[in-house]
Amino acid sequence: MNSTQVINESAPVRRRRIRLNIGVAYDSDLATAEEAIVDAAYEEDVVLDTPVPKVRFLEFDDSAIVAQLQCHIARPSQRDEARHGLVQRIDKRFDDEDVKIPFPQREVTFFESGNEISIAEDDSDGRTQAFDQPARDSREFSN
Repeated sequence: MNSTQVINESAPVRRRRIRLNIGVAYDSDLATAEEAIVDAAYEEDVVLDTPVPKVRFLEFDDSAIVAQLQCHIARPSQRDEARHGLVQRIDKRFDDEDVKIPFPQREVTFFESGNEISIAEDDSDGRTQAFDQPARDSREFSN
């Protein structure tokens, strides 16, 4: 009939694992990033010490290497509190350890041809898209 999975969060074993994905810049030291993430988990009050928090590097993303923190909390109701505290602590630890959290970047190239300006933009799949716009007086582009 219905294939939707139901999770009983009031079950006798209430401990829950939470997963938090964190983007780490390609030029950051992964061992330092891993240590900072695990240390932040141990510092967070609602995160349990057993099973031990661990980090797994999942994939190479467009702008980052994706790390996933896996840790446990005592009750499902602590999920949002734990995630909130972890994000703050990881951000602080990354700042202290000079580990960068990247942001997506695009390369935009302008081509001038006759009376039109073509703008080429590489999308996240590496494909180039071109957009043609009528040329304007160069003073419109100055700051």
